[in-house]
Amino acid sequence: MPNRKTTGKAASRPARQLLFREALQQTQPMAAAKGHQPEATPNITDAPKQDNTMERILQEISAIGRRLEGIDSNISSLAEMTKSIRTDIPGFQTQLMGLPQCEKKSQAETSERALHHQPRLLQFSNIMRGVKQENYRLR
Repeated sequence: MPNRKTTGKAASRPARQLLFREALQQTQPMAAAKGHQPEATPNITDAPKQDNTMERILQEISAIGRRLEGIDSNISSLAEMTKSIRTDIPGFQTQLMGLPQCEKKSQAETSERALHHQPRLLQFSNIMRGVKQENYRLR
């Protein structure tokens, strides 16, 4: 049977305590800067690690800022594109109005063309009707 102290919540307790101590050490210099007395002075060896952490955080913040600037410029360029598209639409409409209109076919030509395609349409509709009936039978 495994030792209870090495499994479950008991095993994570020392890790949580260690994380708490590290967090406390990082906040103590900030508290001292505000005029509060720290409970214990941080080790001299911890200072470079804290500076390195702060530098890394500042670098990450500046990288996020650069990404946000890029996103902002993309949004503004998209806004400019939509403005230009909106202004172009009336121009296209007037160009379309200026094109010669298609000649309307006579009613006889239209009905003749419809009669030509009618057998195909009937065949297609019959096929679709059969498919629908087959679907109902399967249900």
